[in-house]
Amino acid sequence: MYRAVAQSSSSILLYLSDKNSYTDKYILEYGTESGNYTNELVGVKTALGLPKTYLVESLSPNTTYYFRIRSDNECAEDVWSNEITATTMGSDSEKKLETTPTEKAIQGKSFFSPYVKYFVIGGLGLFLLLLIILLAKRRKEEESNS
Repeated sequence: MYRAVAQSSSSILLYLSDKNSYTDKYILEYGTESGNYTNELVGVKTALGLPKTYLVESLSPNTTYYFRIRSDNECAEDVWSNEITATTMGSDSEKKLETTPTEKAIQGKSFFSPYVKYFVIGGLGLFLLLLIILLAKRRKEEESNS
């Protein structure tokens, strides 16, 4: 069974596996129209015993490619596979940027948002002031007891 999976805007990875596990060479044809294979790669080699894959590169972005594959036995021609297809990913320039909202954008979302930081800072300041007063009072009590 053969499969094709887009890897980028310019490449498609072919998974080559067939009934003949001893085959390590393939012929593949491909094009941008079903049944019209304008490109041919002969002698595509894979390593025996490893997952058989082949990366077809220098393809156009956001384009559907049609492939057919057969093993290259050198002594006898094998039959072509069923046609398989894959579409390359869109070009990098078409990808949308991920953005994070700025503080200004966040401030417009809620009535409290511009003031939240002041409440937090004020609360922290009040806490520290009370802590200092309590520590001073405790120290004064310890001095008067000794």
